[in-house]
Amino acid sequence: MKKTFQIDKNQLYHLFITENRSRKWIAEYFGCSDALIKKKCAEYHIKKTKKLESENKKRRVVKECLHCKEDFRVVPSRAEGKWEIQFCSHKCSSDYRYLGQLHKRRMLNAVAATRRANMKKATVELTEEDKSRIIEMYLNCPVGHEVDHIVPISKGGKHHPDNLQYLTVSDNRKKSNKCIDK
Repeated sequence: MKKTFQIDKNQLYHLFITENRSRKWIAEYFGCSDALIKKKCAEYHIKKTKKLESENKKRRVVKECLHCKEDFRVVPSRAEGKWEIQFCSHKCSSDYRYLGQLHKRRMLNAVAATRRANMKKATVELTEEDKSRIIEMYLNCPVGHEVDHIVPISKGGKHHPDNLQYLTVSDNRKKSNKCIDK
């Protein structure tokens, strides 16, 4: 059975315009949905003036950006919880997460190696630990060295942490796709 709500035009006008309450607050007051209040406002031709809308902007919560430490305003629903906004702009968000050009290059190398292995069907089932070991190999690669497959993928080697080693750039170029026993 559909529940009906008796929402009087005068009472809705009083709450929405005179008291300048939000639709969400009014919906909770009547025990109905926000969409119903929006529909009733449209039905009764009740609309907030520009002055009231600007007053509503003052309801916003002031937060501090995690990156630049500047204050910024956010609606109360985005001030905490699942949809919390922590940065004043997209640029601050990306700058906060950016770990440097070297880190970016190494991560791209790891992704490219995985992609090449997938193309050659040289992948094996990896546990999360093995995947993180591969990423760590690429991230901790010493300067002037490269991550090399001991048994090249083109010769049947697999993209697995046990088949990876560090080689200097010149040694890796000399080795090319050969199997070199140590």
